[in-house]
Amino acid sequence: MDLSEYEYLWTTEKDDWVLAYTSYGYGIVNKTEQTVLLVEDDELEKALTDKMLSVGCRVYDDINDAYKDVPGRTASDDDTFFCEKCGHELDPYIHGSCCGVTCPNCGWGWATTYIEPIMEDSNIYHIILETNDISLKVTRIVSDIACCNYIQARKIIEKAPVEIFCGQAVEVLKAKEKLEAAGIRFGIEPEFPY
Repeated sequence: MDLSEYEYLWTTEKDDWVLAYTSYGYGIVNKTEQTVLLVEDDELEKALTDKMLSVGCRVYDDINDAYKDVPGRTASDDDTFFCEKCGHELDPYIHGSCCGVTCPNCGWGWATTYIEPIMEDSNIYHIILETNDISLKVTRIVSDIACCNYIQARKIIEKAPVEIFCGQAVEVLKAKEKLEAAGIRFGIEPEFPY
């Protein structure tokens, strides 16, 4: 098989053209221009790959590693991922509990489950009311959060500082947002990271 048309891969442009392992086998990649040489003939592609391996062309375990290994590339470039199939930059996404990347050029991509850290947090948090203001606004909010009537809420407020709610992170976040929106002083124990 005549490979002379492609000899630039392992001669004059050897520093740019490398092999990167993908789920489809080896890909012929220009790491400088961040492109992939698409070869439709399987026999030709195998012959080119074998030739590049035999003359010692650089081989990477991953196409992204090849694209990152260019002098002058900045650290921010490390956050960019490229398609295993065509070499185009991938677009990341998060939709609800699903996240992944897609290639706008060829449609290739992957997806996985994404769960917000707050949903997996099994700690029990305690909301401590720090004000003894028995105004109607505070009484309503405390009544709502503590699940009690207004009379009981006022008795709770008079004992401040006092715990008005305890629960898991998702529930505590809802109560926290209500207290913050009303401008009511409170604390959460242990430290609440959300």
